[in-house]
Amino acid sequence: MDREADAYPLLCAMVEQGHRFVVRMARDRNVSELAEDEEEMLDDDARLRLSEALVELPIRLSREVVLTQRRAGPVPASKRAHPERSERMATLGVGARRLALRRPYYLPELAEELAVNVVVVQEIDTPAGEEPVAWVLATNEPVDTPNQGSGLQLLSLAQASSNLRSSRAGSRLSGRR
Repeated sequence: MDREADAYPLLCAMVEQGHRFVVRMARDRNVSELAEDEEEMLDDDARLRLSEALVELPIRLSREVVLTQRRAGPVPASKRAHPERSERMATLGVGARRLALRRPYYLPELAEELAVNVVVVQEIDTPAGEEPVAWVLATNEPVDTPNQGSGLQLLSLAQASSNLRSSRAGSRLSGRR
């Protein structure tokens, strides 16, 4: 799902109903780090922004992809969000970690936190003058076991779902510009 789907109530509902999901994040949410058992928060008071938790996230795998040409749209806001670009080869790096999304204060009826895998897909060595391609994804799909191939699966899902669009929100959240 695209970044409009990162609403906390929707994510909670998908988990409660047993749905599998990969959602592109749009907001720099409050998160907490998880303990070794990966279901309990380490410190209830230790709150981070998602962007802070993703700084210096190690790249687990990389993949070369073709970024398709994109023409600028007629609407000025669209031109800023999705600038024109030429077709080019790009190397994408993928990193992941498990975090707990914190419930927004205005939704007291929902779970206090939601444990998810957060996957960062970002362009490595972006050419000068180009906007880097970057996404931050939340998922309940496994990302820890290399032989599951889930990192490549997630990269393929991201590539297919977003058609390799440049994302300023993803660049901001991944700590890169």
